[in-house]
Amino acid sequence: MIRVKNLSKSYPGVQNSPPIQILKKINFEVKSNTIVSIVGQSGSGKSTLLNILGLLDSFDDGDVIVDNKSLKSLRKSEHPMYRNQYIGFVFQFHHLMPELTVLENIAIPLLIKGVNKYKAIKKANEVARFVFNEEELTKKKILQQKPSLISGGQRQRSAIARALINDPKIILADEPTGSLDEEWGHEVFNKLLELRKKTTVILVTHNPVLANKTDEIFGLTHGKLEKWPKFQEIREIIDNHSLKYKQENVTCPRCNGVLQLSYIGEESDPSRVEIDICEHCHGVWLDHGELEMITKNYLNFLNNMYLSEANNVVKRISNDLYSKNDHP
Repeated sequence: MIRVKNLSKSYPGVQNSPPIQILKKINFEVKSNTIVSIVGQSGSGKSTLLNILGLLDSFDDGDVIVDNKSLKSLRKSEHPMYRNQYIGFVFQFHHLMPELTVLENIAIPLLIKGVNKYKAIKKANEVARFVFNEEELTKKKILQQKPSLISGGQRQRSAIARALINDPKIILADEPTGSLDEEWGHEVFNKLLELRKKTTVILVTHNPVLANKTDEIFGLTHGKLEKWPKFQEIREIIDNHSLKYKQENVTCPRCNGVLQLSYIGEESDPSRVEIDICEHCHGVWLDHGELEMITKNYLNFLNNMYLSEANNVVKRISNDLYSKNDHP
């Protein structure tokens, strides 16, 4: 269990200007053996938060508690040992050492820890089987290759194995698929999903599709962190509202006239919109088809706005549809 309590972080301003506050009294919890994602715009403080959790950066106020142990209570001299024993890092760029083989790169954290080379290499071989298939290990002999001779996805999977070598309590992954194409990105992400069996994963990503596959989504905006709804939750909200509309608004919401079903767009058009036109006042009203169109395109819909505002958007759609004072 990871608990973050009232965590704040600021950086000094430039030329006597006030400090720039990056994180503002953040509170959240992550259960053991889960994977959660942190999303937000560039510069919102996602990487700063991850670095604080990994003791790569300091914080001003608050605390981080891992399995009832306060990280604030650790002396600075204890930070490197804590990172080596309890935390695994996966960055956007693999940061493998080019002069070493893949196997040697995976073994590095154990060697730093003081484990003899024979045991470190043996453990590296075992961990490698989690991220590489049998063909890669036997036919392609990937573990004997230098990083420059393998693909981007294989390099990133090597980095995941390196992060796992010490059996860490926490994996911190900062945009681990950001430098990969879609195919390799999904393969690397699927490996991260599997890590729930072994450890706890906190993932920073810009990709809403990947974030939606994690157990929970947290959004970081303007220094504040809050839990954001997943796409399925938003779809359920829209479906519930559309059902309510179908049941309650069988007549024109403005004049109680008879509603005539009509459409905007050709029948073969995937964005075709179903509408109601009042035969009395000729008001045009959105119907279930419009909500379905929004639902089918909700990935783009959410990409263009903060997920934290999605519920407010749904409420505004709802109010526009059901308010008796609305005008078409």
